[in-house]
Formats: sequence, C-alpha cells, structure tokens
Amino acid sequence: MENKLNIVLEKAFGYKSFRKGQEEIVKNILDKKNTLGVMPTGGGKSICYQIPAIIKKGTTIVISPLISLMKDQVNELNSSGISATTINSSMGNKEISDEIRKIRDNKIKLLYISPERLLLDSFIELANSITVPFLIIDEAHCISQWGHDFRRSYLDINTFIEKMEKKPVIGAFTATATEKVMKDIKNTFNISDESTFKENIDRENLYISVERDVKKEDYLINYLRENRDKAGIIYVGSRKEGDKLYEKINHLGYKVGIYHAGLDDKTRNQMQEKFKNEEIDIMVATNAFGMGINKTNIRFVIHYNMPKDIESYYQEIGRAGRDGEESQCILLFSNKDIMLQKYLIENNHEGADEFTIEEKYKKLNEIIKYVNVQSCHRGYLLKYFGEKEVKDTCGNCSNCINYQEIDITEEAYKIISTIGRTKERYGINVIADILFGSRSAKIKENNLNEVSTFGLMKNLKKPVIKSYINALLSQDYLFESDKTYMVLKLTDKARELIKNKELKVLKKESLNYVKESSKEVGNLELFEILRMLRRDIAVAEKVPPYIICSDKSLKDMCTKLPLDLKSMLKIQGFGEVKAKKYGDKFIGEIKKYIELNNVERVNTEIKNLNEKVKSYEITCQLYFEGKTIKEITEERILTETTVEGHLFEGYQNGLSINIDDFIDEGNEKLILEAIKSSTTGKLKEVKEFLPENVSYTEIRAVYAKHFG
Repeated sequence: MENKLNIVLEKAFGYKSFRKGQEEIVKNILDKKNTLGVMPTGGGKSICYQIPAIIKKGTTIVISPLISLMKDQVNELNSSGISATTINSSMGNKEISDEIRKIRDNKIKLLYISPERLLLDSFIELANSITVPFLIIDEAHCISQWGHDFRRSYLDINTFIEKMEKKPVIGAFTATATEKVMKDIKNTFNISDESTFKENIDRENLYISVERDVKKEDYLINYLRENRDKAGIIYVGSRKEGDKLYEKINHLGYKVGIYHAGLDDKTRNQMQEKFKNEEIDIMVATNAFGMGINKTNIRFVIHYNMPKDIESYYQEIGRAGRDGEESQCILLFSNKDIMLQKYLIENNHEGADEFTIEEKYKKLNEIIKYVNVQSCHRGYLLKYFGEKEVKDTCGNCSNCINYQEIDITEEAYKIISTIGRTKERYGINVIADILFGSRSAKIKENNLNEVSTFGLMKNLKKPVIKSYINALLSQDYLFESDKTYMVLKLTDKARELIKNKELKVLKKESLNYVKESSKEVGNLELFEILRMLRRDIAVAEKVPPYIICSDKSLKDMCTKLPLDLKSMLKIQGFGEVKAKKYGDKFIGEIKKYIELNNVERVNTEIKNLNEKVKSYEITCQLYFEGKTIKEITEERILTETTVEGHLFEGYQNGLSINIDDFIDEGNEKLILEAIKSSTTGKLKEVKEFLPENVSYTEIRAVYAKHFG
C-alpha cells in the first residue's frame, strides 16, 4: 500500500514524498475511518483526501464554502489529469446537466459542492444513484458556533448523510481549530480521538510582526516602496478605510485592487480574478476577501487594522507564502482599532444572542492580549490553538528579533496605584489621561485631577503610557471587565507587586528594526522569462497562473535547468500529466536562455565522480568513441552548447578535434569580418552582423580556431 501511495503522489502531483502527517491521514481514510485533519494553511490538506479519491472507485464529494475556492481546486486537479468538477449557482442548467451526466457515467473522481446544495431532492437522488466512497468537509471549522466562520448551512451536512442510502467515510479538514472547535467537529461526525490528526500549524516561513503606535500610512507606503512588484493583501477594518487606502496606493502608481461588501458582485469578482491572474499585485480588502484565494505566491499580508479575533487573523495571514517561500505578515496596531471592533460587535449582531456577543468580546480580548504580548508572537498563537510543544523564542517574529527589554517597574507602580485610587472604574484612556495630567472635560467633571497620581507621568507621551498599561495587561497584572467599556481591574499579581518591592516588571521596547524581504531566486532573468511564459499559458487556458505551477516550481527549474521530459519530472509539483502538458514549453525557454547566455549545466554527481578529470576531457573522449553531440548531452546531462564548448576547449588544448566540422563552408570569412566590426566581441553582438543562417555554434568554433 505504501509504495502505491507514493506512486500516485508522484505521478499525479509531482511530489517525491509526503509531508508530515499526510500519509497517516491518507491511510486512515482508506481504512474507512471517519477522520479529522487539522493542518496548517499550505500544509497539503487537499492531497490527504484527493489521493484516496483517486484510488477508490466512485466519486468523492467535497463540501466547500466558496465557489471561487471550488473552481480553483477543480482547475488545479484537471491540469494534473485528475477528473474533477463542481456544481454551483454560477452555472447554467445545461452546464449542470452536462456535469451530472459525466458523474453518472463514472467519469468524475471528485465533485465539489457548497453545503447549501446538499438538501436539494435532486442532489440527494444523484448522490444515492452513484458510488460515493468519501464525503469530505473542507473548512470544517464552519460547523462550530465556536468557530470564526460559523455557517448554518454546514449543520445540514449530517441531515444529508442520514439521507444517503450507503454511508460514506467522512473526512473533515481545517487549518484553524481550537480545542472547542475540534470537539464540535468530532462529535458532529463521529470521529474518534485515534482518527484525529493535528499537525503543528506553525508556518515557519512567515515572519510575524506587530507594529504598535506607528504612523500607519507612512509605514505602509514605505513598505510598498521596498516591496514593489510583489503580491500582497492589505486587510482593513472598514469600507471607508479601504476606499481611502485604495485611492492613495493607486495614485502612487501601484497595480492595486479593492474588495469589500459595498461593491457590486461583478466588480468584486473582476478584482478577485485580476489579483489571481497577476494583473494587479496588491489587494486592499475587508475580511470578506481571501477565503477562496488559493494563490500561492502572496508575499505579504498587512493588517492595517486589528482583526476581530485570533482565528480570523491566523487564517488571513495564512494566505501568505502558501508555496513555502519566505513571506511577511504585519499587523499595524493602534488603540483606535479596539474601538472599531467594539463598534462592530455592538452594531452588527442581527440574529445573535447574548451568548454570541459575549463570545465575541472574549475573542476580542484574546487578540488585544496578542498584540500587546511581551513574549514570542508565534508562540502565543500556537498556544492559543492548543499546540503543546512551543519554543520560548522563534527567531522570526517582531518580539523575538525587533525588541529589547526595559524595566518599567516604577511606571507599573504608578499605573496600578492610579487604578486602585479610582476604585477600578475606568478604562485605558482615562487612566492614561490622569497620569499624563490631562485637563479634559471628563477629567474635571469627575474630579480626577485631584487624584494624588495626577500628572505623575507628564514627561511621557500618552501613547507611551498606554503601551505600559497594555504591557501590564499582557502580563496579567491587569484585566479588563465590563465588555462594553473595558474597565481596568487589578489582579492578585498586581497587588503582590505593590507589596513585594523586589519584583520587577519588564517591557519590550521597539528597536525600529525592519526585517528585510525574502530574497528572490538567484537567476532573476530566467525566473522572469518562465514567469511570463506561465502567465501566457494561463491566459490561453483561462486559469490563474498558479494553477499551471507555483513560483517554487519555477525556482526549481531555474536551479535544475531541465532539458527533457525525464528531468522535468524531477521539478517539484510536476507529475506525469503536467510534465507532458507544459514541459516542452518551459524546456524550450530554458534552452533558449542557455544558448544565449552560454550557461553550463553539469550534473553535480558527474562532477564529483570525475573531479580529478577535467570535464572537457570526458566529453572529448565520448566524442572520439563515435558518440554524437546529442548522445553526449543525454549521457552527461549537459546542454548541446556546453558539449560543443568542451570540444572547442579540447581543440585549443591540442586534442585532435576537427574544428572545421562545426563551420559551414563560406561562413568562416563572414564571421571573422563580423568579429572585427563588433565593439565588444560578444556573441550576441557578432550575431547581429551576420545572416540568420549563421549559428552561434559556428561563431564559437571560429573563436576557438582563430583566437583561442
């Protein structure tokens, strides 16, 4: 079985081995056990159910929340030679009928649908008329009221299963699930602890940063200037903020789009397609955008405002670096963000009960703690999602590499004393005003200017005082009660601090360090050539470029320089179908690049094996044995240009290579004249002085014969 799974993995998807956790999940599903898989975004969840679907007879049904997500999955599978389709509300009756016919004829391995379609009588009839080995629930956290994207139509899944005459094996998958959410999923779909697989959801390739008290617009514009032409998403908290930023970024000449609920469906869809198809680089959006985006080369996600909860935040930053390449996730925080989220909770809760509102406030408090946490940001997130083994420092977040610790014990005494003296009745803003010595109307009306600590921190700016209060909150010296007004309360830890004068309070202070963007692939010129080819292919096939292949695949090509279909199969993400379908086009561009730039491509193993023998001598020996240049290129895994170069080098070193065999009669004189006419003597310039029928091989041969 293990060998069979690896064969399917390589042939269908172009991967040599499974990622951590994938193989165990695949085997569990194939053993007909209901299964829950919690894996990081970009961790390969899809393969965990796609391989069983390929192996088993029948049509696997995949429940997915968004049409765009379904379309991407279907396009990607079809490009790899795996028959998949979707039935959704954007399709016409004839199109749906055609796809149903294919399903009934057993020509479809995976069918993607939304949960809203499940209880239609026609769909239940279809499901009972075919073999359905597996029912897959994607984004399974939507089933839970504790989840951040709770969707009532997901509750219909069990009703649908009850109406199925032959019960399928259930596979549930998500990237963001707390212990509560996991418990809900397991109870709903009868999944045992033994069939629950939770992989470490850490995305090590993501740099995670929280920037507090910065001028957001200035920071953003500087960041975009340093990261021009990279794909990214800027999340905003409101439509108004989004429109303002879009206009600003567009005015500066960037290729930018806008996406929020205030736009009509047509405009939103157009913006999303342009972003997927690389017609625009930057998307300014509210959190309504992104769940259906499978774009693999998003290099940054910037939260211009703090999101409503940690689940949303972690899912949104998960859209960066899905190809495993280094990417950046930056949250620009100010206390105004808290007020915005409170406003949204209080004014956008139609149909929500008191429990739901209370839960939203709890979740808001968690993300407020996160932005103010003094320890590792990555560690905080991982612990929130129940990870057991978390390092103290990750070395790739702003708190681990961007801050130094300072002693704020004296400031802590003053803050705690002020909260105590005002009977724990006020929030951050009022406490900061008292310590700053503000003469505002509220301070005077409540006689707060008479508090003994009034003005004790007047030498500091108010944002700095607030940052100290937030540091105390994050270290549990304080907590906030009264969900609406967030009144500051003292903990036992704060009272112990006042009693025990030996205790210290430390705060991390920004060093204004900005992590450099990840470096691009070494051969930028070839990468760009292949990237443009990928886009041309995508336009012709009417799919996003990342469906053809990922940036990681292109970078792999730039390193390995495949020159035939056999070596193309060694490129990450290229299975047999994809290599046959697109391989020749990429190989053609790589060959052109090698020819024009005289790039040597030597197999490392052969180099190591023959390190005492000069490479050109091995080539010449094969030539003397009567092998053609093409045969030598295949045996030595070299380009024709390199083989010819070796033969010319052998000629220059006294070996009996007949150099005239490489020069057509009559062309030698023309080439010599062209060399004299050129200013640099470079091959490309010399070629411009010659007829089209004169090849680069002849020019190099003349150089070897006459100039050594």
